[in-house]
Amino acid sequence: MSSHSEGSGLGQQPPNFRLYIDESGDDSKPRAGNSGGQHLCLLGCLFEDKAYRTFHDELERLRREFFPEHHPDNPTILHREDMINRRGGFLALMDPLRSAAFDEALFGLIGGVNCNLIAAVINKEKCAAHFKARGIDNPDYYGNAYRGLLSRYAEFLHNRGASGTVLVEARGGRQDGILQRVHTVVLNHGIGQRTGLYFSQVIRPAELDVRAKSANISGLQLADLLCHPLKRLILQEAGEPDITLGRFAQSLVGILQPRLSMHETQAVENYGFLLSPKQRQNV
Repeated sequence: MSSHSEGSGLGQQPPNFRLYIDESGDDSKPRAGNSGGQHLCLLGCLFEDKAYRTFHDELERLRREFFPEHHPDNPTILHREDMINRRGGFLALMDPLRSAAFDEALFGLIGGVNCNLIAAVINKEKCAAHFKARGIDNPDYYGNAYRGLLSRYAEFLHNRGASGTVLVEARGGRQDGILQRVHTVVLNHGIGQRTGLYFSQVIRPAELDVRAKSANISGLQLADLLCHPLKRLILQEAGEPDITLGRFAQSLVGILQPRLSMHETQAVENYGFLLSPKQRQNV
């Protein structure tokens, strides 16, 4: 049982943190020879409200500067795949000089952003084998990843005497329903020795906030940009074979690693990410 008092009333305080969550990969069954679809990552970008407002304003300035079509009624939404493939408003980046200037400005923005990161990476093939040995044929990859994020997030909030909310990018009816059910169950019943009250004191409301990409949420755009490169970085550091980092990920390594060590009172290496199933004693 946690050492925190479960009657402290932390949840009565106005929420002052928010966790913005996006994914890389999906929850489809792992297939032999499909190494690219073997891993699912959920990434949460954790912001205090004042820092988030500053980031939002800076991101808005960056988009106005580099994308002529960006407009409040028709925003250019930062989406990693659209940027890579120069789709939509990102056609402007076909100009090499503009592209180089944008990359420099984007890396500068990410480097200066005041947020922490929590990531859960699921090796679906190993996770399936792990659960099959325990008589479970269809493991809940999304649910397992999301429980890990909520557990870290709740501990982060308790450590600071704070409270917070969660905002997730919509993926589709089934996946969104899975996360909503897990969110509600955890806040009502807890995880392991931590009761539901431990979570509901600091995370609220019980209904998960799910937004479409078109809602133009700055925190979700940051999570979208970082989730895939961060997944590759975590897997490479964990010793997964044949994992290479692209140019974007290599440029972000020095920025991302410190933000994963987000809990200064927790003497655990790489506290900000989880691998499932566990591959190292200190993860």
